[in-house]
Amino acid sequence: MRNFLKLVHKSERMKEGDFASIEFTGRIKDTDEVFDTTSEEMAKLAGVYNEKTNYGAVPIIVGANQVIPGLEEAIKEMNVSDKKKVEIPPEKAFGIRNPELVKLLPMSVFKDNRLEPSPGRTVNFNGLQ
Repeated sequence: MRNFLKLVHKSERMKEGDFASIEFTGRIKDTDEVFDTTSEEMAKLAGVYNEKTNYGAVPIIVGANQVIPGLEEAIKEMNVSDKKKVEIPPEKAFGIRNPELVKLLPMSVFKDNRLEPSPGRTVNFNGLQ
């Protein structure tokens, strides 16, 4: 599985230590499903909107490991105000999906822990994410 990301940054040619503001929408290659975005409008359209999230450009320091490696590489190749669509392989993103690490839990577990489940939400149980 690969992720698609669109990004925009405003700076000169990117290099280690530069500050940049990026906007992106991350999609799953096989389904085109949005899994993350900095756009409030896109989040609402894709059904991933979270009212507690602050949408908009995200400031980063290039080379400070604040974004996934594949995105970092793409940013370093960009110029001022470039828009670029990049395909990032799993090994340079979040890793290859391992079905053994996906756990199904009954709804009662969420209720017992006073959690309201929702699609895409990350939860912690017994030290596992």
